[in-house]
Amino acid sequence: MVDRIGHYRIVAELGRGGMGIVYKAHEESLNRFVAIKVLGEHLTEDPGHVERFLREARSAASLNHPNIVQIYAVSEEDGRHFFAMEYVSGSSLQQILRSSGPLEPIQVAKIALQTASGLRAAHEQGIIHRDIKPANLLIDDRGLVKIADFGLALVTSGVSRLTATGMFMGTPGYLSPEQCLDQDPDHRTDIYSLGVTLYEALSGKVPFTADSPLALLRQIVEVEPPDLGDLKPEVDPELRSIVALMMAKDRDLRVASCAELIGELEKFLEARGASGNLVERVAASAGSPTPPPPPPTATAELDSRPTRQVSSDAIAAGATAVTVPAAETEVPIVETSALEEPSSGTSSAKRLALVAAVVVLFGLAAVVAAGVFAWKSGLFKTAMGGRTSSTVAESETQPTHTETRPESAMESQDEADQLTTEVGAAMVSTAVEQGPEPTPQLVSPNSGRTESGMAGQVQGQQQVAVSTSPRVEPKQEPASPPPQMRPPPEGTVVIAVGETVLAGEAESVVEHTLAQAGITLVDENGIPGIAAFLGTDLAPEPGEIHRLLRPFAEYLVLVRVEYLGERPLVYMGQQDVAFQARVIMVPVDLQAGSAVAAPVRLRTEYTHLNAQRVAEKELRRPAYRIAQLLADR
Repeated sequence: MVDRIGHYRIVAELGRGGMGIVYKAHEESLNRFVAIKVLGEHLTEDPGHVERFLREARSAASLNHPNIVQIYAVSEEDGRHFFAMEYVSGSSLQQILRSSGPLEPIQVAKIALQTASGLRAAHEQGIIHRDIKPANLLIDDRGLVKIADFGLALVTSGVSRLTATGMFMGTPGYLSPEQCLDQDPDHRTDIYSLGVTLYEALSGKVPFTADSPLALLRQIVEVEPPDLGDLKPEVDPELRSIVALMMAKDRDLRVASCAELIGELEKFLEARGASGNLVERVAASAGSPTPPPPPPTATAELDSRPTRQVSSDAIAAGATAVTVPAAETEVPIVETSALEEPSSGTSSAKRLALVAAVVVLFGLAAVVAAGVFAWKSGLFKTAMGGRTSSTVAESETQPTHTETRPESAMESQDEADQLTTEVGAAMVSTAVEQGPEPTPQLVSPNSGRTESGMAGQVQGQQQVAVSTSPRVEPKQEPASPPPQMRPPPEGTVVIAVGETVLAGEAESVVEHTLAQAGITLVDENGIPGIAAFLGTDLAPEPGEIHRLLRPFAEYLVLVRVEYLGERPLVYMGQQDVAFQARVIMVPVDLQAGSAVAAPVRLRTEYTHLNAQRVAEKELRRPAYRIAQLLADR
């Protein structure tokens, strides 16, 4: 992966799929973050497909609606076709469902209402999305739903449709029956796919699953989905009825338009005292990778790169897309009466008394702390002009009362005690003269004297070394604090490289499996230098990738997908390509630089339609075994 695409500077990879790779980038001319989607190399070889991609993306760029991700530009560079779009700070519905499971019916209805509002704006301009699914519904930090990937939409007016016969445009599981039968889609195709998305959001399951593309298409065309009432009886009958009408196999029996759908959803929400303006903040992926800690640096220089010099709007857009699970932080609802102000006559006096008490307590604490510090440092001297070795030895070796402290406090106290003992032992060897108080000299750590050896001399010999030469006042230098040791990194980073269609799905499956097993994940996108290996077919050198990752994670799970070949497929009038690949997955102890277990090796075949299903079937079990190995270490 290069550092730049056009005039955009690549910041991180956001995701990968059958159509290509999505990056987070910075547009320096406008000082804002954007999302860049690069068309997959396997699609750029077809001139008709490229022309369709560019024409439809340009048409979608004319859409301007708060519930649609805005497309900024469509371009090409060095044979790579891409478009730049609005960067949304938040989580996709897919991420939320994977971490939190099914959502409350009210939440689902609000998501549906906002999505239908965006789709209505597109349909009014003759644009059909054709790929509505949870991954393409983004919920930003305000609770606003944004429909993504309108660059793959179909323009139904003005220009000829460039879709090739038999070419799939959509995602398996969310395809409408007419798409499976290669019939011309219309606005009701989006309504069907939205219905499948709502079905999954309510039940936690997609209505149709199969091991082969042909079996999946037949289910979508011929089989009725399981009744939502059987899967989730708590879902309101009214909402179940709306979803069932959206998923009617005969499009003439579906909800006729998004305007009609909006009316039904608004009635459902109003009857329950809710509105669909904003979706309440939903827990984002609890098992999603956490950003890595910053690497150790010698200086604390501020980063002056353009990505940090952003306006308030850009800052909001550039915030991390991972939100904090709602279950971890609950804000109690406080009744207004509980916040009533007490009478002014008593509150002011109480506040004054409280302030005075706090000042006195802080004063006493400061005096006590200063006294303890001075005593420990030997600053309190006797009224005599000198100090004998026996006095020093007694004061430094006499046991003192010790309080029970937390472990961290005890460690700090042990360091202080060690420093105090070294100072006291050094004072024994310092010349003592009559007259002004002598200044103690610290023994150099290189003098060869140990703390225990010096204490033995003090107790056994009780001698004082007296200097006959004039006393030289040593130059006192502040003792440098002990170096702060950075704790070893924790967590596991998952990286998938190689053929992008299956690699993206493989990484998602492995991360999700590890997170479910309780393994802490580290987000690779924030690790400097690692972006060069993401989204490419390059085989990273183990030593180099280990060096990059070692400061940020304890373990690495590396997944490599090696392309072996392909063969054409034809079924139900559809054309597709079956890819063969070898998958290698190995867990690595980054600190030791060695594998935790033998690599998992397998060969598989997949299409764009079933890549996710194949990744789930082939990799979930070995990923779970790796999770168990890591948990036991």
